[in-house]
Amino acid sequence: GGGYKLTKSPDQYTVGSILRLTEGSLAPVSCLESPDALSCERMDCCRTLPMWRGLDNLINNYLDNITLADRSEEHTSELQ
Repeated sequence: GGGYKLTKSPDQYTVGSILRLTEGSLAPVSCLESPDALSCERMDCCRTLPMWRGLDNLINNYLDNITLADRSEEHTSELQ
Protein backbone atom coordinates (compact mmCIF):
# COMPACT_ATOMS: atom_id res chain seq x y z
CA GLY A 1 0.00 0.00 0.00
CA GLY A 2 2.88 2.43 -0.41
CA GLY A 3 4.95 4.18 2.20
CA TYR A 4 8.57 3.89 3.17
CA LYS A 5 10.67 1.12 4.63
CA LEU A 6 12.95 2.23 7.44
CA THR A 7 16.60 1.21 7.36
CA LYS A 8 17.29 2.45 10.91
CA SER A 9 15.32 2.30 14.14
CA PRO A 10 12.56 4.94 14.59
CA ASP A 11 14.53 6.73 17.31
CA GLN A 12 17.24 7.55 14.74
CA TYR A 13 14.92 9.54 12.46
CA THR A 14 13.96 13.08 13.38
CA VAL A 15 10.90 14.82 12.00
CA GLY A 16 13.23 17.60 10.82
CA SER A 17 15.42 15.25 8.78
CA ILE A 18 12.38 13.61 7.21
CA LEU A 19 10.83 16.95 6.26
CA ARG A 20 14.10 18.19 4.76
CA LEU A 21 14.39 15.01 2.67
CA THR A 22 10.79 15.13 1.46
CA GLU A 23 10.08 18.87 1.32
CA GLY A 24 13.49 20.48 0.92
CA SER A 25 14.49 23.48 2.96
CA LEU A 26 12.48 24.43 6.04
CA ALA A 27 13.77 28.01 5.91
CA PRO A 28 11.05 30.63 6.45
CA VAL A 29 12.60 32.94 3.81
CA SER A 30 14.47 32.12 0.61
CA CYS A 31 17.67 33.93 1.59
CA LEU A 32 18.24 31.30 4.31
CA GLU A 33 17.70 28.30 2.06
CA SER A 34 21.26 27.91 0.85
CA PRO A 35 23.90 26.44 3.17
CA ASP A 36 26.22 29.42 2.79
CA ALA A 37 23.36 31.85 3.57
CA LEU A 38 24.80 34.49 1.25
CA SER A 39 22.12 34.30 -1.40
CA CYS A 40 20.78 37.85 -1.00
CA GLU A 41 22.70 40.96 -1.88
CA ARG A 42 20.74 42.94 0.73
CA MET A 43 21.63 40.73 3.71
CA ASP A 44 24.09 43.29 5.08
CA CYS A 45 21.37 45.90 5.51
CA CYS A 46 18.34 43.66 6.15
CA ARG A 47 16.67 44.68 9.41
CA THR A 48 14.52 41.55 9.59
CA LEU A 49 17.24 38.97 8.92
CA PRO A 50 18.00 38.34 12.62
CA MET A 51 14.31 37.63 13.21
CA TRP A 52 14.18 35.16 10.29
CA ARG A 53 17.38 33.46 11.46
CA GLY A 54 15.89 33.10 14.93
CA LEU A 55 12.70 31.60 13.53
CA ASP A 56 14.71 29.26 11.33
CA ASN A 57 16.68 28.09 14.40
CA LEU A 58 13.49 27.56 16.41
CA ILE A 59 11.87 25.53 13.63
CA ASN A 60 14.92 23.35 13.05
CA ASN A 61 15.69 22.81 16.74
CA TYR A 62 12.08 21.90 17.50
CA LEU A 63 11.68 19.45 14.61
CA ASP A 64 15.15 17.96 15.08
CA ASN A 65 14.24 17.00 18.65
CA ILE A 66 11.19 14.92 17.74
CA THR A 67 11.81 11.38 16.49
CA LEU A 68 9.55 8.89 14.80
CA ALA A 69 9.73 6.86 18.01
CA ASP A 70 8.44 9.88 19.96
CA ARG A 71 5.49 10.28 17.60
CA SER A 72 4.72 6.57 17.75
CA GLU A 73 4.78 6.59 21.57
CA GLU A 74 2.55 9.69 21.69
CA HIS A 75 0.09 8.14 19.27
CA THR A 76 -0.03 4.88 21.22
CA SER A 77 -0.67 6.69 24.52
CA GLU A 78 -3.44 8.76 22.90
CA LEU A 79 -5.22 5.57 21.83
CA GLN A 80 -5.20 4.09 25.34
